[in-house]
Amino acid sequence: MAVGWTERLLGADCGVPPALALGSVTTAIGSGVFAAGSAVFFTGYVGCSAAQVGLGLSVAALIAFAAQVPLGMLVDRMGSWRCWLAAVLLLALLFACYPAVTGFATFLVVVVACTLCSTLGGLSRGRYIGDVLDRQSRVRASARIRVNANIGTALGMLMAAACLAVGTREAYIALPVVNAASYIVDLVLIGFFMPRTEPLPRGRARTGKAALRDGPFLTLTLINGIMMVNDTLFGVVIPLWVLRRTDAPHATIAALFLLNTALVVCCQTRVGRSAEKIPGAARAQRRAAYAIAGSCVVFASTGGTSGWQTLGLLAAGTVLLTAGELLEAAAAWGISYGLAPDDRRGEYLAVFGLGPQLMDVVGPVALTGLTLACGAAAWLGIAVVVLGAGAAVGPAAAWAQRRTAATAEPPPHHVRQDVQ
Repeated sequence: MAVGWTERLLGADCGVPPALALGSVTTAIGSGVFAAGSAVFFTGYVGCSAAQVGLGLSVAALIAFAAQVPLGMLVDRMGSWRCWLAAVLLLALLFACYPAVTGFATFLVVVVACTLCSTLGGLSRGRYIGDVLDRQSRVRASARIRVNANIGTALGMLMAAACLAVGTREAYIALPVVNAASYIVDLVLIGFFMPRTEPLPRGRARTGKAALRDGPFLTLTLINGIMMVNDTLFGVVIPLWVLRRTDAPHATIAALFLLNTALVVCCQTRVGRSAEKIPGAARAQRRAAYAIAGSCVVFASTGGTSGWQTLGLLAAGTVLLTAGELLEAAAAWGISYGLAPDDRRGEYLAVFGLGPQLMDVVGPVALTGLTLACGAAAWLGIAVVVLGAGAAVGPAAAWAQRRTAATAEPPPHHVRQDVQ
């Protein structure tokens, strides 16, 4: 029997708990609302300058980067359900406090607290998926959640556009308030409709930063960070490239974003099926490298074209880059879940997330400067680096598997199936 779009949205085709699937939509709506209007809110309502906003966000990102592994270890010790519930509660309270924020000092305190809680929430949800689902379902579930998040974010951005069009004080206040409300909905879903997980028994808990001493896993973390160049390219480099180095109209940027979102919504769950085991994930990562490198070659050629030819090449490059994005995401889930020990899953997921975070810090400045200054040569250089990372993932994954204990994963006896 065919599964309808409503059932797919609620995760019926991927084994995702319906409350988890629904929460991924509602939370993304709130996040989309605030993300789209945050710059205007911080400058127009809070009263910070653009430089202060940038500084505050950078400080928050660096603090979250430093805290990521300790937070992952906290999730392992305290339990994913409990930490996730606490993080969502704090986020609801913090965003509800945003209308009272005035000036840079209070802005900095709240934005740092929000970033830390968001990091804790993301790590907790990642571990929770591993706790309540079997190995064969985790990648598919993560893919469904990502699709839902894209749908929710798009809806949230439309709502933000309406608020910004009104442009009143009340409309600005609505931006964080809607986000706070979305977290309250998520709080109810987690607290009353999702199975609880308990911390691992004290006797099984282990101390120490094992993930940071796991050479094969750290190698895969670095490779994943390089492969996450697709985010930087699409979010920062390509818009500036279109504006400054091509003759495409400015509206082309929005069209490329819509194309990317549509492809993610339509294709992510299908792509995820190929990466449920480590060998399949390694193959997906290698194919992602081919697609991303191919997109770099296509984008490099748009600097010397004009008219419809430029538009067609930009669309083709976006399709290739999005294919790389879909494959890379599925590979990252398959590798991280496949190699993380049961009693250190939060820690391992936290370490695996350091690679993309480093790319977020270094990539925008370095890649934007290179591509705009060097043109096609920079694009081809990026392609070579990505292909090198893709070639290394297979041997690194095999190395990691040899280091992984041959015993089967213990049954998730720490999951309580009762739902209050």
